[in-house]
Amino acid sequence: MPADPLAELTRLAAALRQPMSREAQLALADAALARLFGHTALTVNRYDAARDESERVYSSVPDVYPLGGRKRRKTNGWSERVIDRGEIHVGGNAAEIAAVFDDHALIAGLGCAAIMNIPVRYDGRTLGSFNLMGPAGQFDRADHAIALAVAALMIPAMSRF
Repeated sequence: MPADPLAELTRLAAALRQPMSREAQLALADAALARLFGHTALTVNRYDAARDESERVYSSVPDVYPLGGRKRRKTNGWSERVIDRGEIHVGGNAAEIAAVFDDHALIAGLGCAAIMNIPVRYDGRTLGSFNLMGPAGQFDRADHAIALAVAALMIPAMSRF
C-alpha cells in the first residue's frame, strides 16, 4: 500500500529542519519518494545554466550512476519540458525511455522500464531534477502534485551547490 502523502510530506519537512549534510537531505528525499512512488533507483542531477549541463549529485545506485557524472543539455523535448518549463516527465515503458535517453541500456540493466523526472525549481529557474526509475508503468498514475511538493521541500538542498 502506498504511503499517506500528507504524512510523508510532513515527516520529510520535519526531518529537513534538523542540521545535516546535503547528502543526508537527499537520502531522506530518496526514502520518502520510495515510499510514495516505489522506485527501483533514483538519481539527482543539479542543472548548471551557465554551462548548460547537468551533474549527478546523488545516486541510489552509485556503481551504475556514480556521483559527478555530467551531461550536456540536449534539445529533444525532454530538456524543454523539464528544464525550461519545469514540468514532470514520465516515460512509461522502455521504448519511451530509449526515445529520450542515451543511457537507456543502463536503465534497462537496472530492471527499469519507466522513469519520472521531477524538476526542482525556484524563482523561475530549474535547479535540478529527481529521476526515479522503476518497472514499466510504475509512474503512469503518479500524483504530480505530491512529486512537486517533495521537490519544493528540496529547494534548499539543491540551492547549496
